[in-house]
Amino acid sequence: MRCGGVWAGVISGCLVWAFATACGSEDPKEDTSAAEEGAEGVEEGADPSVTEVVDAAASPSVAPTPAPTGTWTGETRAERLTRLVQGEIPSSSGFEVTVLSMSLEAEPPKRGKTGGVSLKMAGVVYNRTGRTLSSGVFGGALLLRFGDKVTKLRLSPDGFKDSVSTESPWREGQSRLFRIETNPFPLLMLEYEPTKVEARIFAAFEDPVDFEVVAPVWGASVQWQAARVAPVRGQAQVFEAAVMKAGPRGASNGALENGQVVELLYQAGNAFRVRSNGAEGWVEAKSLVVKNLPGIYDSATPHGEDEVAGDELVSITVQGLSTLSDVPESLKLADGERVLQVDVELTNKGDKDLRCSDVFVDFGPGQQRAPMKESPQLPEALQCEKDKLVAGTTVHGKLAYRRGRHEIPVAVGLISPSKRVLTVDVYDLDEAKPYRR
Repeated sequence: MRCGGVWAGVISGCLVWAFATACGSEDPKEDTSAAEEGAEGVEEGADPSVTEVVDAAASPSVAPTPAPTGTWTGETRAERLTRLVQGEIPSSSGFEVTVLSMSLEAEPPKRGKTGGVSLKMAGVVYNRTGRTLSSGVFGGALLLRFGDKVTKLRLSPDGFKDSVSTESPWREGQSRLFRIETNPFPLLMLEYEPTKVEARIFAAFEDPVDFEVVAPVWGASVQWQAARVAPVRGQAQVFEAAVMKAGPRGASNGALENGQVVELLYQAGNAFRVRSNGAEGWVEAKSLVVKNLPGIYDSATPHGEDEVAGDELVSITVQGLSTLSDVPESLKLADGERVLQVDVELTNKGDKDLRCSDVFVDFGPGQQRAPMKESPQLPEALQCEKDKLVAGTTVHGKLAYRRGRHEIPVAVGLISPSKRVLTVDVYDLDEAKPYRR
């Protein structure tokens, strides 16, 4: 039995039910309460058939062929959900989707909200169904797979600002902008490593006569560590002028002009670390148009090669990173905090004294941190008398930095008297592993 106009009234709490029932219930109102309980994620939902499908289906059922009207036939309710969240993307679904931005964003708790990790996407989609659509939803999903059996799922509400309806029909050939944000996974999930992470987009629409379609229309693998910091590879074109933020207190490392092409190095939430004309820094994703967006994670590895950065006035050599195992009680670390030690050598080539404490660690956009004030009390500490690196001298030793539970060190650097931000890439896959203790 068809849904009639029920799709037009779907909201965030009902989306799980909407895709699961997919027009198969005699009375759509019967499942509303179960949908509201399951809005936080299918694996915690009130519908046993939904949970069974998502957790147990390592291989999806064979997707049935769409009937000429677009209706998917021969499926049970559970098989339909399996196809939507784990089945293959049809080569032609009647929707032409272009995703312009995609990010995993980890938001800390604030203002009464629990925070968590959400998938955010934006783009444009064309109606190529040959029909005028009068109701429906365009939503997304974030899937985390662990091994062969366990899959965790979060869904989003309708991605259209103005829902498709009889008053706002979606005609053949017309495009609509979408913004999708899934319900969040708890931040605790950052301490685990899924075997596969996937972004999906679903379309569930009907026309006023006899057409229905419920299908996955786009999908791509995502790097889970990108919610923290993950290496990427590829290029992007500057969409709006911006500066590369690279040092403490928002210090810039060069300006980017419209149309300029930059190299992508790392992604952290909704920002990219980029390289342009030999300089590096963080730029918000909204300022960039990324080429081959789904492919930026393919075969991406850390970009660090050199241990030394410098100019005519100063040089910095990074000889290693380590986590301090025996932390003095006087440091009073917060829950989950660790002490990161950086083994550095500094050379002052100029004729003016420099400050050793200007050496910072870049943990991501807006997280360039100065050494702990307690660092001189630590073993093998960098010895700079009164924090001065005297002109014409070289010093060697360790500096200590506070590191949050989920933070990954990306670079070590300092700002030269020439105003250049000099950095050494220190991203290490071992240091990027989840921290649980």
